[in-house]
Formats: sequence, C-alpha cells, structure tokens
Amino acid sequence: NDVGQLNVPSNLGPIQSISAGWKTSCAISKDGFATCWGKHQAPQNLGKVKKIITSAEKFLCTILEDGTGKCFGNISIPKDLGPVKDVSASSSYICAITSTNLTKCWGAIVVPEGQEYDFVSLASGYDQQTCGLKANGHYSCWGGLILHPPLLFNSLKLRDIAGNGSYYCGIDVQDFVSCWGTLSNNESQNHFPADLGAVKSVSVGDYFACALNK
Repeated sequence: NDVGQLNVPSNLGPIQSISAGWKTSCAISKDGFATCWGKHQAPQNLGKVKKIITSAEKFLCTILEDGTGKCFGNISIPKDLGPVKDVSASSSYICAITSTNLTKCWGAIVVPEGQEYDFVSLASGYDQQTCGLKANGHYSCWGGLILHPPLLFNSLKLRDIAGNGSYYCGIDVQDFVSCWGTLSNNESQNHFPADLGAVKSVSVGDYFACALNK
C-alpha cells in the first residue's frame, strides 16, 4: 500500500465493478463513472466507462461507454482505431480487439500473422505475453514465455481466460476453473481449492488467483 492503492475513497458509493493492477485500484460507479486511487488517477473529464484495465505499470486504459478505447501514460491507442470490444495491457504494450474483430498490439509485441481476426477476448501479463480466447473456445498465446495448459484443456472449450504473464486460469463452458504456470519461485501452482466448484469469474494477480463462485 505504498502509494495508497488499498485505501478505498470514503465517498466512493455503490459500484458495478472493480479492477486492480500495478499499484492502482479502480471502480466504476453505478452510474458509469470511473474512480481510481493509488499510482494512477482517472481523468476528471473521462465520461462514462464500460471497462477499466489497470494492469500496466506506466499507464491506465479504459473502454468508454461508446466503445472508444483510451489509455493514459507512456503508450496510447491510435485515435483512428475506432470502437473496441476489449483492451488488455502489459508492462510495455497494449492489445485491443476492434469492432470489426481485428486484434492489434502496440509496443513490445505484435499479433501472430494469420490470427488477427481469431479472438473475442484478451488477457495479458507482466512477462510480455498475451493470450487470446477464440470464439470456438480455444485459445492462443504470443510473446514472452509461452505457457501450456494441462492436457485436460485439449478436450475442453473455455468461456473466459485470465492471466498475469507467468500464470493463467481458464473457465470452461461448464463453469469450472483450471490454472497453469508459475506463481513465484518457479513453484508450479497448477492446483486450486478442491471445493471451489463452479465459478462466475476468475482474476489473476502477481502471486495469487481469485474466483467468484456461482
């Protein structure tokens, strides 16, 4: 909590979602406005937002109510990109899926040739790796250290994926979660609580993962 990222503002009020990243926490209020605390602050004139991405060390990204993607810091989204469906940020790059289903990245990595139109959502981490979830439930990763999920995933379709560079979790279409990769000290952490059961969502941080039960 060295820059106040854990100090929730006393006047925050009811929220619809919350996002935590590199020394920054953000929330979207019930009426659609963003509030951030810690290292990064949301601009006062930002307007209503649909999603906040705070995983980057040197910048903050959002998706506005009209679908426009905006980032604030040392990397920005091209102004002529148009509306976006998803944005994912790492320490040195940004990737986005446009309204035409084109996936593009700016900064340290690029989307593999031939896969630019394959993805419906993205997950990025600090180790310069991004994984994209495809409409058919399969996924692909590029950049950094390419991680491979348990063999069980070869026969499953995913509906969601979350990651943080060296550690990823996926939720299959039956709402069960599985994780793979390394959390810290090269110790494999492919397991998760045996009584976890079906989940609504999963989120991955620096050395941990959290899931919301159904």
